[in-house]
Amino acid sequence: MGLDRELFEGEVAEEFLCGICHQVLLNPVTAGCFHMFCQACVIRKMKSRVTKPVCPVCSAALSLYMTDTPIEFKLKLLNLSTQCSHNCGDAFVLAELPDHMDVCPNAPVQCHFTAQGCPRKVKRCDLRKHLHECDFREVECEACGFRTLYRELFTHQSRVRCLEKKLKQQIIRERKASSREIIRHREKLVKEHAKFDQQQRKRILSHAKSQASRKSERQTTAGSEFGDSEFDFATTQDSVFLTEDVINRHNQQRHHSEEAKRMEVSRQVRARNAVVR
Repeated sequence: MGLDRELFEGEVAEEFLCGICHQVLLNPVTAGCFHMFCQACVIRKMKSRVTKPVCPVCSAALSLYMTDTPIEFKLKLLNLSTQCSHNCGDAFVLAELPDHMDVCPNAPVQCHFTAQGCPRKVKRCDLRKHLHECDFREVECEACGFRTLYRELFTHQSRVRCLEKKLKQQIIRERKASSREIIRHREKLVKEHAKFDQQQRKRILSHAKSQASRKSERQTTAGSEFGDSEFDFATTQDSVFLTEDVINRHNQQRHHSEEAKRMEVSRQVRARNAVVR
């Protein structure tokens, strides 16, 4: 089949039309009667057994032994301006048609998985998408790693039952991971609680020490003495937790106070005796 005349600019001369398909000549050959036809048209007509292969112009007998067209005629034919037959919008001379077909985004191309059995032809711009979706592409079983065609993957998984085994293993792994996460969370809570309790004890002890220190300072400044009670805490505001440090400090203060009183009494006795003499 030749090229559609509507793809060419202006009216195409009669000499450039095929006598069989009446389209613009594609790969032209010359018959013995010097009429020109598309090479594909002549081959198809010679293979037809319905009618005797004769020239449609002069009714001369046709044979497969055709002669090549003159160079001058070919140059004129190849200089005709045309557009892409796949509606990509490009315009060029006929001589550039083969090069354009190699890059035309709308040109049909064979799938890369033809050797695996894919019969489809798709547009060049859609080839990448088709290769990712083709049923004849090679894939790897996500369960066992076996490589097979995508169209045979379900049969493989049904026969070997590898997907079911993988799902069971995945459930077991997820349960173990959940158990480990729970254990880590519990350990974290225990550590946080222990740290919080330690901080609380430190704060309580620090508060007790500060209260005892303030009370001791007040007693020293006022020159107060202890009464009959071994420990005297007058108000709730001055009360503190009785720790071992507080008790020891209190006993030391009491001992110093009693020692000072004895020394004062001894001094007074010596002074009185000196006056008597």
